Amino acid sequence: MAAATRRSQADGEATRLADGRAQHERLADLESEARHLARVAVLLSEFRNTVVASVGPRLAAQAAELFGELTDREYDRLLVDPETYELQISDAGRVYGLDRFSGSEVDLANLALRVAISEHVRFQSGGTVGLLVLDEVFGPLDEDRKARMLQALEQLRGRFRQVLVVTHDAGIKEQLPNALEVVKLAGRRATARVLG
Repeated sequence: MAAATRRSQADGEATRLADGRAQHERLADLESEARHLARVAVLLSEFRNTVVASVGPRLAAQAAELFGELTDREYDRLLVDPETYELQISDAGRVYGLDRFSGSEVDLANLALRVAISEHVRFQSGGTVGLLVLDEVFGPLDEDRKARMLQALEQLRGRFRQVLVVTHDAGIKEQLPNALEVVKLAGRRATARVLG
């Protein structure tokens, strides 16, 4: 009886030993995987820093140039933070965040950055970005800024094959060379018509 009990205990210990060895092997695999993932994380971080270092200045220069055109050089410069891509405006030698400026300046700064990103994508791909879509960019702009935005859109036609502007402003629709007006119908339907 004592021998049978000891044999049963020995079998149990052997099973626990086998389980422990299996867990040890699994931990070794996880440790190796964790080392590899940590190395991949370091490499991706270095890659991001390299891309930001090369792309950031180009985006900043392109966005600043377009912003200058849109605002008649009213401000010193549009700045793009190379780490966060946060926009800042230099005015009279001091740098401010966008929260200091009116909605029209903020919209123009954002438009400038979006166009710069689109142009950079076009440059990197070696091809062309055929379509630029702008949704409600005229909303908070005063009449003078709307006119400047329309001029800017005209300039963008040289950079993009098509520029599509979504707006509810009837005055803007009349000034565009081609316009489609969407008219709501009953029952969640709509139709479109070409404005002459």
